[in-house]
Amino acid sequence: ELTTVHEWTGYAILTLVLFRVLWGLVGSDNARFSRFLCSPRAARDYLLALLRGDAPHYDTHNPAGGWMVVALLLVLLLQAGTGLFASDEVLFEGPFMPLVGSDMAEVIAEIHEASFNLLMLLVIVHVAVVGLHELFGERLVGAMLNGCKDSDRPEAGQRPLWLAVLVLVL
Repeated sequence: ELTTVHEWTGYAILTLVLFRVLWGLVGSDNARFSRFLCSPRAARDYLLALLRGDAPHYDTHNPAGGWMVVALLLVLLLQAGTGLFASDEVLFEGPFMPLVGSDMAEVIAEIHEASFNLLMLLVIVHVAVVGLHELFGERLVGAMLNGCKDSDRPEAGQRPLWLAVLVLVL
C-alpha cells in the first residue's frame, strides 16, 4: 500500500538526514561542516566569481554548495519531522500525531506539503548546478561517491567504516 511506502520512506529519509548531520560533525574531513561552511557573504562572492568565470577551486564544497547542503538537510528534516506529526484525516496519521491533536496535525500536514514543494525546488536547482559543474569539468558526482574531488588524491582525514556504521546505528 502506498501509505506504508510513504511512511517507511519518511523514516529512511529521517535516518539518513540524522546520519548526515552526525557525520558532518564527526566524519571525514571533507564531510565535516566546519570544513566547508563559510559565511553567506563568501557564498555570494563565490557565485559572483562563478558568473564572471573566475571562481576558485575548492577541495570540498564551494561556499554556495555548502549552504545548499545546509538548506537541503534543513528542508529534509522539516519534511520528515512534520510527517511524524501530520494527519490528512483520511489515509495517514503520523505516529506522533496524538501528541499534537487533530487541528494542529492538519496545520502540520499543510507545512509538510509546502515543504515538499520547497524540497523539489532545491533538488532541481542542486541537480542542475551539479550538472553544470560536471559539464565544465569538475567531477562532483564522483566526489559524492568517494569523498574526494581529485580522484588521484586519497581523501585526507578518511574515517574508518566502523565509525560510519556506528553513527548510522545511533
